[in-house]
Parts: sequence; C-alpha cells; structure tokens
Amino acid sequence: MRMREADWDPRLLDSLIQDRGECVTYEKGISCPVCRLEDPYASMVEHEGQPATALKRSVNCPRCYGLGYIYRDAKVIKGLFTSIQAGPNKQLLEGGWAVPGDAVFSPSLREEELSDFDKITLHYAVPVGSGHTVFRGAATKGLNAMTDTGLEPNEDRLWYRAECPIWCEDQYGTVYRPDVDYVLEGRLIRWIGQAPPPDTVYTIKYRAFLEWIVYATPMTRIDSNRSLAQKVLVKKAHTAFMNAHQVDTVEKRVEQESNFTLKTTL
Repeated sequence: MRMREADWDPRLLDSLIQDRGECVTYEKGISCPVCRLEDPYASMVEHEGQPATALKRSVNCPRCYGLGYIYRDAKVIKGLFTSIQAGPNKQLLEGGWAVPGDAVFSPSLREEELSDFDKITLHYAVPVGSGHTVFRGAATKGLNAMTDTGLEPNEDRLWYRAECPIWCEDQYGTVYRPDVDYVLEGRLIRWIGQAPPPDTVYTIKYRAFLEWIVYATPMTRIDSNRSLAQKVLVKKAHTAFMNAHQVDTVEKRVEQESNFTLKTTL
C-alpha cells in the first residue's frame, strides 16, 4: 500500500512564524524620484547632455540623503530570521546568491509581499559585529567638506542607530571612555572630551538596532496553487549601500512621511 505523501499545512507554517518569529519594522523601499532618473525610453532621451540613467544618487539629495531610495509606509510585521550558514541554506552561498553575514527572512503568511530594497529594522539591539572602523573627521576632509553631510566637526557617522557603546580604541592603542570622551546619539558619535586626532582611524563597537535590506528578488513559494509565503534574502544595510543622513531613522521617516502627506492633501 502506497503511503500518502505529507502535505503542507499553511496554518502550521504560519503558526511557527507567529510563535518563533520576530516583530520587526517593515518599510517599502522605492527609487528616489529626485535623484534616481531612470529613463523610461531606455536611455534614448538625454538630460542636459547625458543619458538620464547616468544621473543616479546625489549625495546632497534632500529626499533620500544620498541612498537613492526612500522608505514609506512603516509598520510592524512578524517574520522568521534564519542564518544562511547552516543546514540546507548552504545552497544560497554555493550558488552565489548570498555571502556570510546575510540572512533569510520569512514573513508571516498574513503579511503583504516584500520586494527589492525594502527595509527591515530589528526591535532589539545587538553588537555590530567586531565593530565599526571610523576615519576621524572624514566629513570635513577633501570633497566631503563641500558636501552637506549633516555632521558637526566633533561628530562622526555610525552605521546604525546605537543603543549603548561596548568599546572604543584608536590605531595608536588609546582607549576612549563613554560619557567622558564621547556619547552615542542615534547614528552619531559625538566627541565631548579627549578625541582621536584628525585623520586617525578608530574602532567603535556598540549595540545597535540593525537594519536589513531586501537585496535579491524575493522568492514566492507556490505548492499546488497555494502560496507558502515568501523566503526573502536580506543584507545588513551598511553592506547594501552608503551610510544615511543623520535624520534617516524609522521615527524621522515616519514623521517626514506624515508631513509630506499633510502637504499633498491640503
């Protein structure tokens, strides 16, 4: 007698995500209409003497702050994070779809589909790897001095919104103390006492609320005409693209969107 093959149970699948998944903030990522000028006519139309597709991502863009993407419609969703270094997910590495440090995110079956360059922000802080190496005062050096970085001379940019510091040390072995030499505020490290000399490289290790970017087209899983929701490859934001402006936080983006909506509906 032939045994009946086991079947998917979408209810059990979603129950697993609801029981063991993470609550995260999800935001839709869309190309910035100010600085990303993709040409709908396949570069046949020129803009001020050059193809429109060549005009992408301005570091001074007032809308996206140089990312090339803006984020809208922030809301809390639930999903399951999975490492790609273990188990059957090794095929993602071997196939070149992902690199160590990336992850897989499976959103609840109750949520809308995710798409390329969407953003996921964790609600709990974790250490940022081995730390973030920073070039002291880079914002005031060379061409950066002519760019509106939003930084004061005693400030440097961080990859993520920090919760608390762990350790700070420069290339000469000098150790810096939190709340005495520096403070962490949002995505910034602000020097209030002894600071690394200009042009010095230092490492700041800190706990932060990591952001992940959907960087490969999400894989929608279909079985017998039934949706099993998505399996989404995500990459840490600091490896996906440049640092954001200091106001580029979930809270500020929500506030900015509210102001934008108010202006457009009056």
